Amino acid sequence: MSCGGYETFFPSSLVRTVHDLPRFNRHLESTSSSFNITLAYAEGAVSWPAVAIVLGGVLLLVSLLYLTCCAFRSAPTLQQWYTKRKKPGCGCFPLFLAALLCGGGAGLVFYANQDVDSGINGISSTIMDINSTIVDTETGVVNISRSLQNASGDLSNLAEVWRTASLPDPSLRQQLIDATVTARDQADNAKFQTDSIAITLEGVYDVSTIRTQLNKYDDYRFKGTIGVMCFILLIVLLAFSGIICSSPCMLKLTAFLAIFGLVIGSVASAAFLAITVVGSDLCFSPSKFIRDYVNDESYAPTVRYVLYCGDCPSPYQDDYDQAQLYIYSVSTELAELNAAAVNFSIPDAVALTSQLNRSVNSVKSSLDSIFREEINCTHLNSLYNDLLTSTCGRIIDGTALTLAGGAAVGLFMFFLLLCAQRHWTRLIFNDSYEDDTETSQLLPPSERRGNSASLRSRETAEPRPRSRPPPYRSQVAASQEEPPIETLHQRTHLQTEKPTGSHVDMSPAGEPRKVKEAWM
Repeated sequence: MSCGGYETFFPSSLVRTVHDLPRFNRHLESTSSSFNITLAYAEGAVSWPAVAIVLGGVLLLVSLLYLTCCAFRSAPTLQQWYTKRKKPGCGCFPLFLAALLCGGGAGLVFYANQDVDSGINGISSTIMDINSTIVDTETGVVNISRSLQNASGDLSNLAEVWRTASLPDPSLRQQLIDATVTARDQADNAKFQTDSIAITLEGVYDVSTIRTQLNKYDDYRFKGTIGVMCFILLIVLLAFSGIICSSPCMLKLTAFLAIFGLVIGSVASAAFLAITVVGSDLCFSPSKFIRDYVNDESYAPTVRYVLYCGDCPSPYQDDYDQAQLYIYSVSTELAELNAAAVNFSIPDAVALTSQLNRSVNSVKSSLDSIFREEINCTHLNSLYNDLLTSTCGRIIDGTALTLAGGAAVGLFMFFLLLCAQRHWTRLIFNDSYEDDTETSQLLPPSERRGNSASLRSRETAEPRPRSRPPPYRSQVAASQEEPPIETLHQRTHLQTEKPTGSHVDMSPAGEPRKVKEAWM
């Protein structure tokens, strides 16, 4: 019988949005986003994760090329360094911002990890409820079958009591024996119907194994995510330490580890994007996929009954109705047999019929309870919807947040790597050239090493007048045969005076030298 056609679970806006994303195969042809286990669907599902992998590879290649070019770039000259260091601004701010944003991405992943863990716990709890329902139903049906078997044996004993009892009419004896045999046959028929239900329940898959495997892999996922994010936070802490301590070594280690952080962010983004895409496609129409996937006719009625509550009949309804009919017949016969035993004052028959009445009434109430509470459509469908809520709600939302956090980590790791390289280069040049300022003739005595305090006070009190910088003359190109030109201090002194034409200045050798223009 064909039944079902509507969903009892409504997906979230996130699931619908991801499901509506276009999909392409390896030939760049559009494919369907309906979830199914085929190669064509798999090609379309991995199209977006492939884009994430390509973007991550491009960022990694650019960062490696940048580091390589910086390694072979010539160092700045002393005057270039001196001029650049006069520029305002803090060079460590971009590095600090990139490290802070990387830490924020890691924090988002930590938060999302808790959300996914909550969804996994919800699935585990629902699986336990499903398994408890199956086990309780199977146990109850087996107990009913055993009680009916005992009732059949007691009815056989009752027939022997009628044969040996002293009755006024032999025909009455035969009627009582026939009624007892009829009740026994009805009890056997009821047992046969309950055995059919028990056999059907025995074929249901033991979902407790799913819970065991789920908890096992979730433990790996949780610990792996925590470990990877701790590694990201270690990189962030190294970056902060390098900024605070002005340590080029820490910044080099930060840049080296940031390469692995970029790879981790790219791979994590692609993996969680694939999970989000596939999960959204499955959660968009889960009942349709499950109904089409289960082709075994022995399980299909049960699956449809659970998925489409109220629209499909119970696969156990016929067996339940027949068992109830047989139990009712047994109960009716026992009432007549008990009345005859009381009228003719046969103690053994009274005891057996009273015991059988209690047993049959217990069987009837147990069977009603099982079909009303355990394998009722409403109860089973609510468990199914709870399972979908945990899977398609908390887990998909947590996976999407993890995707966002992983993408943020990968992107800002790229900027962290670039900023770390730039900052450590600046620190190395500063340390290198500060040693040269003690004896350098290009700097005035007040700005040489040992007079940095006077340099800072002079710069803040009397800023250097804007003028054309003097031509640079490197120490390597300077020849011992040529006399040195006037120092930077002398040129600065000359620039503060208003040019009044030609005047005479003394050369370093003590001989007069004529300088035509002070601005040269």
